[in-house]
Amino acid sequence: MEGWEQLLTRELQRFLPEPIGDHPGGGRYALYHWDDMLASEFFAGGDLDRLAALAEPQSCVVAASGTSGTGWDRWAFDLGRSIFAVDGAETIEALAGRPAADLLAAAHRSAGRAVVHGVELARVLRRHGIALEDLAEDGVTMPIHVRVVTDGSLLDALRAATGTMDQDGLEPVDPDAEVDPRWQAALNGIADAELRSHLSALFLEEDSARAYGGEYCGAHWPSGSGPIRFAAARVVAGWEFGEGQAWSAVVELATEHWPPTT
Repeated sequence: MEGWEQLLTRELQRFLPEPIGDHPGGGRYALYHWDDMLASEFFAGGDLDRLAALAEPQSCVVAASGTSGTGWDRWAFDLGRSIFAVDGAETIEALAGRPAADLLAAAHRSAGRAVVHGVELARVLRRHGIALEDLAEDGVTMPIHVRVVTDGSLLDALRAATGTMDQDGLEPVDPDAEVDPRWQAALNGIADAELRSHLSALFLEEDSARAYGGEYCGAHWPSGSGPIRFAAARVVAGWEFGEGQAWSAVVELATEHWPPTT
Protein backbone atom coordinates (compact mmCIF):
# COMPACT_ATOMS: atom_id res chain seq x y z
CA MET A 1 0.00 0.00 0.00
CA GLU A 2 1.06 3.54 -0.59
CA GLY A 3 1.96 5.78 2.35
CA TRP A 4 -1.47 7.41 2.71
CA GLU A 5 -3.26 4.05 2.84
CA GLN A 6 -0.77 2.76 5.38
CA LEU A 7 -1.36 5.84 7.53
CA LEU A 8 -5.15 5.50 7.29
CA THR A 9 -5.07 1.81 8.12
CA ARG A 10 -3.06 2.51 11.25
CA GLU A 11 -5.06 5.52 12.42
CA LEU A 12 -8.58 4.30 11.61
CA GLN A 13 -7.74 1.07 13.42
CA ARG A 14 -7.87 3.05 16.68
CA PHE A 15 -11.66 3.21 16.44
CA LEU A 16 -12.39 -0.42 15.54
CA PRO A 17 -12.34 -3.61 17.63
CA GLU A 18 -11.04 -5.72 14.73
CA PRO A 19 -8.05 -5.56 12.36
CA ILE A 20 -8.89 -3.67 9.17
CA GLY A 21 -6.81 -5.92 6.95
CA ASP A 22 -7.57 -9.30 8.53
CA HIS A 23 -10.66 -10.85 6.93
CA PRO A 24 -9.85 -14.49 6.14
CA GLY A 25 -13.49 -15.26 5.33
CA GLY A 26 -13.35 -13.03 2.26
CA GLY A 27 -16.04 -10.68 3.54
CA ARG A 28 -17.33 -7.86 1.37
CA TYR A 29 -17.94 -4.44 2.91
CA ALA A 30 -20.02 -1.46 1.90
CA LEU A 31 -21.02 2.03 2.99
CA TYR A 32 -24.70 2.99 3.12
CA HIS A 33 -25.93 6.50 3.81
CA TRP A 34 -29.31 8.10 4.45
CA ASP A 35 -29.96 11.84 4.45
CA ASP A 36 -33.34 13.55 4.72
CA MET A 37 -32.59 15.62 1.60
CA LEU A 38 -31.48 12.79 -0.67
CA ALA A 39 -34.88 11.50 -1.74
CA SER A 40 -36.26 14.82 -2.96
CA GLU A 41 -33.10 15.56 -4.96
CA PHE A 42 -32.89 12.05 -6.41
CA PHE A 43 -36.46 11.74 -7.65
CA ALA A 44 -36.50 15.26 -9.07
CA GLY A 45 -33.48 14.66 -11.31
CA GLY A 46 -32.82 10.93 -11.24
CA ASP A 47 -31.77 8.72 -14.13
CA LEU A 48 -33.78 5.52 -14.58
CA ASP A 49 -30.96 3.89 -16.56
CA ARG A 50 -28.55 4.41 -13.66
CA LEU A 51 -31.13 3.06 -11.23
CA ALA A 52 -31.47 -0.08 -13.36
CA ALA A 53 -27.71 -0.75 -13.45
CA LEU A 54 -25.26 -2.24 -10.97
CA ALA A 55 -22.16 -0.07 -10.65
CA GLU A 56 -18.80 -1.77 -11.04
CA PRO A 57 -16.97 -1.93 -7.70
CA GLN A 58 -14.01 0.43 -7.64
CA SER A 59 -12.01 2.42 -5.16
CA CYS A 60 -13.87 5.38 -3.70
CA VAL A 61 -10.73 7.39 -4.48
CA VAL A 62 -11.28 6.79 -8.18
CA ALA A 63 -15.04 7.40 -7.92
CA ALA A 64 -14.82 10.47 -5.66
CA SER A 65 -15.87 13.90 -6.93
CA GLY A 66 -12.64 15.57 -5.86
CA THR A 67 -14.22 17.97 -3.38
CA SER A 68 -13.35 18.09 0.33
CA GLY A 69 -14.94 17.26 3.67
CA THR A 70 -17.29 14.42 4.59
CA GLY A 71 -20.48 15.32 2.68
CA TRP A 72 -22.37 12.88 0.44
CA ASP A 73 -21.66 15.11 -2.56
CA ARG A 74 -18.16 13.56 -2.62
CA TRP A 75 -19.40 10.07 -3.38
CA ALA A 76 -20.43 8.14 -6.46
CA PHE A 77 -23.65 6.18 -5.85
CA ASP A 78 -24.36 2.59 -6.80
CA LEU A 79 -28.06 3.23 -7.36
CA GLY A 80 -28.85 -0.31 -8.47
CA ARG A 81 -27.71 -1.65 -5.10
CA SER A 82 -29.14 1.26 -3.10
CA ILE A 83 -32.13 0.42 -0.94
CA PHE A 84 -35.55 2.05 -1.11
CA ALA A 85 -38.22 1.77 1.59
CA VAL A 86 -41.55 1.05 -0.13
CA ASP A 87 -43.89 0.65 2.86
CA GLY A 88 -45.83 3.72 1.74
CA ALA A 89 -45.81 3.03 -2.00
CA GLU A 90 -49.60 2.99 -2.21
CA THR A 91 -49.75 6.57 -0.87
CA ILE A 92 -47.76 7.89 -3.87
CA GLU A 93 -50.26 8.81 -6.58
CA ALA A 94 -48.06 7.72 -9.50
CA LEU A 95 -47.76 4.22 -7.97
CA ALA A 96 -51.35 3.76 -6.81
CA GLY A 97 -52.85 0.41 -7.72
CA ARG A 98 -50.87 -2.20 -9.61
CA PRO A 99 -47.40 -0.52 -9.48
CA ALA A 100 -47.54 -0.30 -5.68
CA ALA A 101 -48.74 -3.90 -5.48
CA ASP A 102 -45.87 -5.06 -7.71
CA LEU A 103 -43.33 -3.19 -5.58
CA LEU A 104 -44.63 -4.71 -2.38
CA ALA A 105 -44.64 -8.15 -3.97
CA ALA A 106 -40.94 -7.74 -4.85
CA ALA A 107 -40.02 -6.32 -1.44
CA HIS A 108 -37.67 -7.82 1.12
CA ARG A 109 -38.37 -7.54 4.85
CA SER A 110 -35.81 -5.58 6.83
CA ALA A 111 -36.31 -4.81 10.52
CA GLY A 112 -40.04 -4.61 9.96
CA ARG A 113 -39.78 -2.51 6.78
CA ALA A 114 -40.58 -3.37 3.17
CA VAL A 115 -37.60 -2.51 0.96
CA VAL A 116 -36.33 -3.05 -2.59
CA HIS A 117 -33.01 -2.55 -4.35
CA GLY A 118 -32.75 0.13 -6.99
CA VAL A 119 -32.69 -2.45 -9.78
CA GLU A 120 -35.96 -3.89 -8.47
CA LEU A 121 -37.58 -0.45 -8.27
CA ALA A 122 -36.43 0.34 -11.83
CA ARG A 123 -37.91 -2.91 -13.10
CA VAL A 124 -41.36 -2.03 -11.73
CA LEU A 125 -41.22 1.58 -12.95
CA ARG A 126 -40.32 0.46 -16.48
CA ARG A 127 -43.02 -2.19 -16.50
CA HIS A 128 -45.64 0.47 -15.79
CA GLY A 129 -44.09 3.34 -17.78
CA ILE A 130 -43.46 5.51 -14.73
CA ALA A 131 -40.65 8.08 -14.75
CA LEU A 132 -38.74 9.03 -11.62
CA GLU A 133 -39.97 12.59 -12.11
CA ASP A 134 -43.56 11.31 -11.86
CA LEU A 135 -42.89 10.32 -8.28
CA ALA A 136 -41.35 13.70 -7.45
CA GLU A 137 -44.41 15.56 -8.74
CA ASP A 138 -46.52 14.18 -5.91
CA GLY A 139 -44.30 15.79 -3.32
CA VAL A 140 -44.08 12.41 -1.59
CA THR A 141 -40.98 10.33 -2.17
CA MET A 142 -39.86 7.01 -0.75
CA PRO A 143 -36.72 7.04 1.41
CA ILE A 144 -33.49 6.15 -0.38
CA HIS A 145 -30.54 4.59 1.43
CA VAL A 146 -27.67 5.03 -0.99
CA ARG A 147 -24.95 2.46 -1.49
CA VAL A 148 -21.66 4.26 -2.07
CA VAL A 149 -19.32 2.99 -4.79
CA THR A 150 -16.32 1.31 -3.12
CA ASP A 151 -14.08 -1.64 -3.95
CA GLY A 152 -15.57 -4.02 -1.38
CA SER A 153 -12.76 -3.79 1.17
CA LEU A 154 -13.26 -2.58 4.73
CA LEU A 155 -10.58 0.10 4.35
CA ASP A 156 -12.22 1.57 1.25
CA ALA A 157 -15.64 1.68 2.93
CA LEU A 158 -14.09 3.38 5.96
CA ARG A 159 -12.22 6.01 4.00
CA ALA A 160 -15.38 6.80 2.04
CA ALA A 161 -17.32 7.11 5.31
CA THR A 162 -14.68 9.38 6.84
CA GLY A 163 -13.94 11.46 3.73
CA THR A 164 -10.27 10.47 3.82
CA MET A 165 -9.87 9.54 0.15
CA ASP A 166 -6.84 11.83 -0.07
CA GLN A 167 -5.01 14.43 2.01
CA ASP A 168 -6.26 17.32 -0.12
CA GLY A 169 -9.84 16.57 0.93
CA LEU A 170 -9.24 16.96 4.66
CA GLU A 171 -11.08 19.77 6.45
CA PRO A 172 -10.46 20.99 10.03
CA VAL A 173 -13.07 20.46 12.72
CA ASP A 174 -15.02 23.55 13.79
CA PRO A 175 -13.24 25.18 16.76
CA ASP A 176 -16.52 25.27 18.69
CA ALA A 177 -17.10 21.52 18.37
CA GLU A 178 -16.65 19.31 21.42
CA VAL A 179 -15.11 15.87 20.95
CA ASP A 180 -16.77 12.93 22.70
CA PRO A 181 -14.50 12.21 25.71
CA ARG A 182 -14.70 8.49 24.96
CA TRP A 183 -12.69 9.05 21.76
CA GLN A 184 -10.41 11.89 22.79
CA ALA A 185 -7.46 9.66 23.71
CA ALA A 186 -7.65 7.77 20.41
CA LEU A 187 -7.75 11.04 18.47
CA ASN A 188 -4.85 12.46 20.47
CA GLY A 189 -2.76 9.49 19.36
CA ILE A 190 -2.97 10.54 15.69
CA ALA A 191 0.31 12.26 14.91
CA ASP A 192 -0.80 13.88 11.63
CA ALA A 193 -2.46 17.12 12.78
CA GLU A 194 -4.61 17.61 9.66
CA LEU A 195 -5.96 14.06 9.77
CA ARG A 196 -6.57 14.32 13.53
CA SER A 197 -8.59 17.53 13.11
CA HIS A 198 -10.56 16.14 10.16
CA LEU A 199 -11.48 12.92 11.96
CA SER A 200 -12.40 14.80 15.13
CA ALA A 201 -15.54 16.08 13.36
CA LEU A 202 -16.80 12.48 13.24
CA PHE A 203 -16.29 11.74 16.93
CA LEU A 204 -18.23 14.58 18.57
CA GLU A 205 -20.39 14.55 21.67
CA GLU A 206 -24.14 14.58 21.04
CA ASP A 207 -24.80 18.32 21.20
CA SER A 208 -21.88 19.24 18.93
CA ALA A 209 -22.87 16.53 16.42
CA ARG A 210 -26.12 18.41 15.84
CA ALA A 211 -24.26 21.23 14.14
CA TYR A 212 -20.60 20.43 13.53
CA GLY A 213 -20.27 16.84 12.38
CA GLY A 214 -21.15 13.35 13.53
CA GLU A 215 -21.51 11.19 16.62
CA TYR A 216 -19.81 7.81 16.38
CA CYS A 217 -21.98 4.77 17.15
CA GLY A 218 -19.19 2.21 16.92
CA ALA A 219 -20.43 -1.26 15.97
CA HIS A 220 -24.04 -0.32 16.73
CA TRP A 221 -26.74 0.40 14.16
CA PRO A 222 -27.47 4.11 13.72
CA SER A 223 -31.01 5.15 14.58
CA GLY A 224 -33.28 4.68 11.55
CA SER A 225 -31.00 2.25 9.72
CA GLY A 226 -33.49 -0.63 9.76
CA PRO A 227 -34.08 -0.61 5.97
CA ILE A 228 -30.51 -1.73 5.19
CA ARG A 229 -30.18 -4.47 7.78
CA PHE A 230 -31.42 -7.30 5.57
CA ALA A 231 -28.46 -6.71 3.23
CA ALA A 232 -25.86 -6.79 6.00
CA ALA A 233 -24.32 -9.54 8.07
CA ARG A 234 -23.39 -6.92 10.68
CA VAL A 235 -22.52 -3.27 11.17
CA VAL A 236 -18.84 -2.43 11.64
CA ALA A 237 -19.00 1.34 12.19
CA GLY A 238 -21.86 3.82 12.25
CA TRP A 239 -22.39 7.57 12.59
CA GLU A 240 -25.37 9.82 13.25
CA PHE A 241 -25.52 13.45 12.10
CA GLY A 242 -27.56 16.47 13.11
CA GLU A 243 -30.82 15.88 14.93
CA GLY A 244 -31.72 12.68 13.12
CA GLN A 245 -31.17 14.21 9.66
CA ALA A 246 -28.58 11.69 8.47
CA TRP A 247 -26.58 8.57 9.25
CA SER A 248 -23.83 6.47 7.70
CA ALA A 249 -23.10 2.79 8.25
CA VAL A 250 -20.15 0.65 7.19
CA VAL A 251 -21.38 -2.94 7.03
CA GLU A 252 -20.17 -6.40 6.19
CA LEU A 253 -22.51 -7.57 3.46
CA ALA A 254 -24.65 -10.66 3.75
CA THR A 255 -23.45 -13.13 1.10
CA GLU A 256 -26.86 -13.63 -0.46
CA HIS A 257 -27.15 -9.93 -1.25
CA TRP A 258 -23.87 -9.49 -3.14
CA PRO A 259 -24.95 -8.54 -5.72
CA PRO A 260 -28.76 -8.38 -5.63
CA THR A 261 -30.53 -10.65 -8.09
CA THR A 262 -31.07 -8.98 -11.46
